[in-house]
Amino acid sequence: MKLALKPSMISFFKKYSVLAIVVVVSDRITKAWALTACVKPYVVNSWFSCSLAFNRGISWSLFHSELAFSFAMVTVLVLAVTAMVAWHAWQGLREKRNIRGEVLVLAGALSNVYDRFAYGGVVDFIALEYHGYCWPLFNIADIAVVVGVIVMVYQIIRHEARS
Repeated sequence: MKLALKPSMISFFKKYSVLAIVVVVSDRITKAWALTACVKPYVVNSWFSCSLAFNRGISWSLFHSELAFSFAMVTVLVLAVTAMVAWHAWQGLREKRNIRGEVLVLAGALSNVYDRFAYGGVVDFIALEYHGYCWPLFNIADIAVVVGVIVMVYQIIRHEARS
């Protein structure tokens, strides 16, 4: 399989690289801030605060475990899904399809994978609460992944509607 980009694809590739860099850099900066500023909860107002946690599971702390084996298995699963999205994005890039959703998912996933190896869990710190209802802690990378999945689903639905 030849991985070389054709000259006409280079500008297409650059556009998506900028999007990925913005996501990763903003996630890394906010997590670096959270690691120092949010050790004790940092309350902004009645519905928004920051509270540091290390998520060893997946989204919403599903499959969270302190056991090394469980953490390793979840990490392998995350890497496998990330690889599948990367392959799908590469195919879309070659076909000159819109891959914004895939790029958002990949950038967020890779930044969170970095945390798994650097900190032993994903750095989560954004806390939302409304009248006693609390949303699970999350970060900028998580937002990118969720928005990316929504964009991908929208594109699939739109494509199916045209067919």
